[in-house]
Amino acid sequence: MARPISFSVPEEDVSRLAELRYGHPHPRVQQRCWVLWLVSQGLPLQRASELAGVSRISGWR
Repeated sequence: MARPISFSVPEEDVSRLAELRYGHPHPRVQQRCWVLWLVSQGLPLQRASELAGVSRISGWR
């Protein structure tokens, strides 16, 4: 089982992530921004990965 990780997203980056999750031209970058944004909103990493449509391992990376 993977170790739980914890991190925080600085407040000034949260608004940028919100823009990139729709506005970035590459779909993979959008997914990654979704994961980071969801985590910044307080969701656990595993749940954020599920909602963004990426594997648990991809979310962890």
